[in-house]
Amino acid sequence: MPIPMQGSWTVSVKSKESGSTPQQFIIAGAATGNGAYVGDTSTPPVHVTGPAWSIDVQHNPGLGFVESFTEITFPVNNGVHYSFDVECNDDDADPVFDDVILICTTPVTQNDFVLFGNVNWYSGCYFRACNPGLSLVIDSDLALQAALLRPALRNVIQTLYPERVYPKPVGPQPDPGPFRPFLLPIEDNPIVPQQQINVFADTAAIAETDRAEAASTAPANQIATFNVPSTRNTVSLRAVDVANIVNPVFACQSGALADYLLRFQDYTPTAAEAAGGPYTGTGARTTLGVTTTDRNGNYIFRFTVPCERFFYRFPLHITIPFPRCYVPLPNIIVQVLDGTAPSGVLYETTPFFNTPEYAQINVCVPRGVVTLPPACTTGQIIQSIGNITVGPPPGPSAGAPRTTSNTSLDTNGIITSSSSLGPQVSCAAWAGSLYFYACLDNPDIVSYTIRFGLPTDPDTAYQFVTEDYSPYLVVPAPVYLAQQSVGPTPRTLETEPLVFSSVPSYLNAETDTTRPWLERWKVLKMVLTSSIYQLALGGVGSIVFRIQGYDGGGNQLADERITLYIDNNSVDQFLDPNLALITTGGPVLQSNCALFTLPPGQPAAPIQISFRANQNEGFMASYTLYMDKGSTGNFAIQSITPGSPISDSRSCSNFHGTSDEPGYGATVAGELTAEVVPQTGNWLDPGQVFCAFSFNLTSGVWITDGQGIFGPYTSTPDLIGIQQG
Repeated sequence: MPIPMQGSWTVSVKSKESGSTPQQFIIAGAATGNGAYVGDTSTPPVHVTGPAWSIDVQHNPGLGFVESFTEITFPVNNGVHYSFDVECNDDDADPVFDDVILICTTPVTQNDFVLFGNVNWYSGCYFRACNPGLSLVIDSDLALQAALLRPALRNVIQTLYPERVYPKPVGPQPDPGPFRPFLLPIEDNPIVPQQQINVFADTAAIAETDRAEAASTAPANQIATFNVPSTRNTVSLRAVDVANIVNPVFACQSGALADYLLRFQDYTPTAAEAAGGPYTGTGARTTLGVTTTDRNGNYIFRFTVPCERFFYRFPLHITIPFPRCYVPLPNIIVQVLDGTAPSGVLYETTPFFNTPEYAQINVCVPRGVVTLPPACTTGQIIQSIGNITVGPPPGPSAGAPRTTSNTSLDTNGIITSSSSLGPQVSCAAWAGSLYFYACLDNPDIVSYTIRFGLPTDPDTAYQFVTEDYSPYLVVPAPVYLAQQSVGPTPRTLETEPLVFSSVPSYLNAETDTTRPWLERWKVLKMVLTSSIYQLALGGVGSIVFRIQGYDGGGNQLADERITLYIDNNSVDQFLDPNLALITTGGPVLQSNCALFTLPPGQPAAPIQISFRANQNEGFMASYTLYMDKGSTGNFAIQSITPGSPISDSRSCSNFHGTSDEPGYGATVAGELTAEVVPQTGNWLDPGQVFCAFSFNLTSGVWITDGQGIFGPYTSTPDLIGIQQG
């Protein structure tokens, strides 16, 4: 695909392999320098200007010029120029990309910024390799849940980000957008450092006769820090805390995110953040521009920060003479964009504060938030749902069972997967947005339909999927990548043998050569909103999806089905605010904001609490009732009521949750009632006269969209106080 560029560069042919096919490069979208140029070392350098433009390298195998395979090197800074290579091949089989190599150069200036790096996915580890060093980044639900299990991390999270401890109320929620990562300080390093500014002589404002003298008597530039007081961190991690959670290298898997659209923003901290508060991500943002990654996940992005000749907060100890240029160092956020995500943003980094003019910023994205196209497996059309691969169908008219070496889809469409490339689940249902990957690579297949129905429905009763589907293709700068709808469009097709009807269908981007579709979108045939089909077919249960491919005459050439058990129903979860302290003199009943007084001789008097956590279709994975005490966090408790456990976890057992426990409904209808006591010791420590506690209820489910597992779900805590009598 074309290489995106920003600003002024000089493009030259560095080398051309002897005997290679005719080559050319096309400059498009620029202010000056647009055109097609011969890809030979005899071609003069091309000076290109413009805010956003692109280079497209092509070769002629004999029937006209077609796009070449390209990759970029990281830019080199020699103090005078930045330069990088565009390496090109006619095919991607030759490991050495040298059919033609372009070199792009631009002068180094004080206010032009050149960022570069690699964007990759990672899995098998909770804490990413792209941490900035002075803080620990929590960038996914998986990492958050792992951090909360570590007392040192949980204490910092509860103090700085208490809302993150109870992230998901029970019940239907709007599309949440991407997980907003946050920062945990290490030692005494501030979460949000003080703003730095590059100060240098404004040579453009100095008279011509004075420039030489100014250059000889003043330093080239000076990095200054605003003298803004900041509060110390109330809590922070010790370096040893972080060292102890670093995952072994072999535990992590990673891979390049090729052809992804990146957006760069400059973040302005809020007043609270600048004063030493935790990072919230709610400060003002200035969009700097976009670029794309190459086939290896590498990118280069250039932008300019204007020179400010008057700055309202003058840093101290500046030796640069007037007139001066002030260039604040930007706080860079990188966003990975995808139009299929609810907010258009798949992932965003925390800010890289005070980014210098030449900086490498690598981006590590949790594997669960991206979907990568599977390789086409011979003998089957449907390849995977999200990141969970599925095996071949048992026959032309059956959708399940389907098995691979590490996944199993049973006859009802319930999935079990131990693959490290996707969520690991046991007997799980499907829900949410389902990325439907299928290979229709027969060049004669120009369109396809997707239908759905119940396993017992005759084929004539199947309904057609009519959701819009818009994969990505290459467009001119400054946009670079855009979505274009491939349907649904009415076509007359052979949906049943010798039966032609006008039906909603989709253009097969996999074989369409008239548009520059991105490779990774060709196999993705639809993003199915599973709740639509659950509602259309009367509720939770097995649904068969059928994909059929057609040639230009509407004749059917391909047909395959898959059965998926769809369940978008939420967890029924409730933490009863009505509590009782069980004393020798009888129960003491209280409700919201209860304050219990321990009677003499009963420092560990039981507290009776009722709750429920049910997944009514039997896909409950676990539930846990637990307590927190004061600022110390988790306080271990146990149930002393037979048949009323406060936690349970099961897999592949049609587990509904608390409703499956023997004590369910025995005391309070529709609830599990348990008397709980401290696992060890008493409610209050020796010498302690009062402390605040909270009852908390969380649950997990075996339900997946093929990218992650839904949940955990957490109820609003019951807050209580306990005091000595």
